[in-house]
Amino acid sequence: MRRAKLFIAPKVTVTDVSAADRFDTITVAGSLSPYTPPFVPAGLYDVRTEREEAAQLHKLVLSQSDVHTFHTYRPQRISSSIVGGQFVYRPWLTPEQLELVTDSSRRWARRWYPTHEEHVDCALTWEAITAPMEA
Repeated sequence: MRRAKLFIAPKVTVTDVSAADRFDTITVAGSLSPYTPPFVPAGLYDVRTEREEAAQLHKLVLSQSDVHTFHTYRPQRISSSIVGGQFVYRPWLTPEQLELVTDSSRRWARRWYPTHEEHVDCALTWEAITAPMEA
C-alpha cells in the first residue's frame, strides 16, 4: 500500500517592503511551487501556525526565477518589521476557483432567483446569491 505524500506548503523570505500612496509593495524570495500562476490573491502566514496572516498579496507585478514582487492594497499596511522573516505562502483560490477565473472561454449570464429561499453560493466568495430584498 502506498502512503500518501504529506503536503508541505512553500516557505518564502520577505526581502523588501515599501509603501506608496495606494498600495504597499512586498518582495519575497523562494519557490512558490507546487502552485502555478497567477499566484494571487494569496497571503503570507506564520510558519508555526500557518494560520496567522502576516500580509495579503493582491497583485503579482514581477516574477523572476525565485524572486516575486507583489502589491497589496489598502487598508492593510505591511510592517517593514517582517523583512528577513520566513513565511508560508498560500494562495486563496481553490483549483476549481482558479479554473473559473482563468477560463476565458466561459460565458457568464445573469440569473434571477424568484424567491429569497432559492439561492446558490458564489463560487469565489461563498456568499449567497439570491433575489434582492424588497423595501
